[in-house]
Amino acid sequence: MSKIMPFLTFLIGAVIVAFGAGIAVNEFKLPPYPTIASGAKTLLYTYKGLSAPPYLGQFVGPAPDVPPAEAAENRFEALDPAEAALPETLLITGGLNEFLEHCPEDGCLAVEVDRAGTVTHAIPYRPDEIFAADITDGSFYREGVPPDPRLIKRPIGLKPYANGDYLVSFQTTGNMFPFSGGLARIDRDGHPRWYRFDYSHHWVNVMPDGRIIIPDLVLEEGDWEVEIGTRGRIYDQYCETGRPQVDGIHILDGDGAVLQRIDVDKALRESRWAPLMSQTPVPCDPLHINYVDVLDYSAPGGVLEPGNLVVSLRNLSMVAIMDPDTGEVLDVVRGSFMQQHAVQQLRGSKALVFDNWGGAGNGHGSRLLEIDLAGGPERQIFPDPDALQTGRPLFSFRAGHLSISPETDRALVSFTEDSVGVEVDLASGAPLMTWTSLHDLSGLEQATEAQKSAATRAKLFGMYYLQP
Repeated sequence: MSKIMPFLTFLIGAVIVAFGAGIAVNEFKLPPYPTIASGAKTLLYTYKGLSAPPYLGQFVGPAPDVPPAEAAENRFEALDPAEAALPETLLITGGLNEFLEHCPEDGCLAVEVDRAGTVTHAIPYRPDEIFAADITDGSFYREGVPPDPRLIKRPIGLKPYANGDYLVSFQTTGNMFPFSGGLARIDRDGHPRWYRFDYSHHWVNVMPDGRIIIPDLVLEEGDWEVEIGTRGRIYDQYCETGRPQVDGIHILDGDGAVLQRIDVDKALRESRWAPLMSQTPVPCDPLHINYVDVLDYSAPGGVLEPGNLVVSLRNLSMVAIMDPDTGEVLDVVRGSFMQQHAVQQLRGSKALVFDNWGGAGNGHGSRLLEIDLAGGPERQIFPDPDALQTGRPLFSFRAGHLSISPETDRALVSFTEDSVGVEVDLASGAPLMTWTSLHDLSGLEQATEAQKSAATRAKLFGMYYLQP
């Protein structure tokens, strides 16, 4: 026994040291923690991709009362006779295997429709071409990337140009990390002029001088930490990936070159609203910027100076007003809205919000809300908060978008996860028409029997006004 005691002592000591070292590596994110964590995430996303059913697009379920062959004729419904006389053509987002009757290869990226709901122009979705046009040359780190571009990204936001081009923003399909899918400029026939497979994400906008503005992210290390008070008190939230996706804003030229990056995280930390950052419910995605608008000439001045930015931060249920030149946070706006999307100036200090979780009004659905960026009262526009609610309210847990008419008297409101869009009169709150994202997948070999036996609903990421 005495002969093996030194060995046992050494072995036990080595185990204790190794155990302690493992705790230290995990606790303080020391090497080789980043390598181990990265490998674990790669395995996780690879497993998710292999174990998931075949990815066919952003479909959410069948519409059992609509046969597949009748999908197109059941998309559009005019609710007001005046709808037929409205001047604008509408642009409707699509995606993989959507509108196959117009784009039989991979579906349509988007379609233009007239006021009778008829498709007047279809933009084919060309994922192979788009991916091959990447001007970043694969320089942005990713984990769990599938080889087929169809499995990598989904179109989210659109912004039309006067010459017929479209800016198209992408996010990933959920099979890889991070979720950002980049930005492309695409011609009227779906061919890419350029594509950036970078860390930009969500919906894209264009500034009055033609510069492109879009949320983007950086990958940080460790947990989400916010310093509170003057004594170095740290509010620490655990991020299970060890790589928080922390948002900023990219400003690009028309050719996709980066002109400026606004560090929203840094600006918030240096502002008097820094403690609010501790309230994020998602420490691996703490800010989650989903839209950036630019105040127009009608803004009243001061903090709301024309040209200042209106930034929607979903995971803080907050809107930030920022100076684009200094990157400074000038003010924040909070209200009864929660997990909001698409905050856009209406006129003056008034803005519209797609309020995903807000609690006012009938039912528990999402709503179109008018807020005052100068601190005035809110007004729920749609659904009518005083009307008797019948049936299930429209609700989108995530996503949702809106487009304001050129006359600022109407808005197209996309309830993404319910596959429904509504045009709303902003004065009365009355719905003028509805669009349901219905598709015929009966001829798609990989479709399920349920998808082949009835029209299939797809997530509706946006509807937009096009000038006549």
